[in-house]
Amino acid sequence: MDTITEHVDGVLNITMNRLARKNALTAAMYQTMADAFFDAENDPAVRVVLIRAVGDTFSAGNDIEDFMKAPPAKQDAPVFQFLRRISSAQKPVVGGAVGLVRRCSSIATCST
Repeated sequence: MDTITEHVDGVLNITMNRLARKNALTAAMYQTMADAFFDAENDPAVRVVLIRAVGDTFSAGNDIEDFMKAPPAKQDAPVFQFLRRISSAQKPVVGGAVGLVRRCSSIATCST
């Protein structure tokens, strides 16, 4: 699975798991993450969403090959669904990268 979602103690973990491609995002990954955000908003047991990645690269960005095959042309394209849901999330969203956790303008480093 390129994207793994799991609920643990009130945290919805979304993990990008595409190490060979430096976690470059595909349309399928955007859809999985968009669906996870929808589920989190409707699940009172979820208190926070954590987006993280395997390996030493958080994400190389969009997988250009995947996007060239099927460019997002409509508003219901997975990338746009994800962007709408993450930008309107009512629960805290935290992005975790190697040695770094960021939430809005707050930055905290941590050792692993």
